[in-house]
Amino acid sequence: MHHAMPPIDEEVAALTERLQHAPDGHQQPRLQRLDRLASGQAHSRHEVARLLGVHRHTSRRWLAL
Repeated sequence: MHHAMPPIDEEVAALTERLQHAPDGHQQPRLQRLDRLASGQAHSRHEVARLLGVHRHTSRRWLAL
C-alpha cells in the first residue's frame, strides 16, 4: 500500500540550517529525513529509511507527524 508523500514546503537551505542547529537527538533524524527528501537525495520513504538506517515504518510514521 502506497501512501502519498506529504509536500515539503520548506526550502532545502532552511532545512539544512535547522538541522545544523537542532538541539536534541529526537529532532535531528526528522530534519535529516526532510532534508534528504527536499534535496532530492531520496525520493521515497524506503530510500529515506535506508539512508538514515531506520525501518521504513519509522520513516512513514515520522512523515505522518
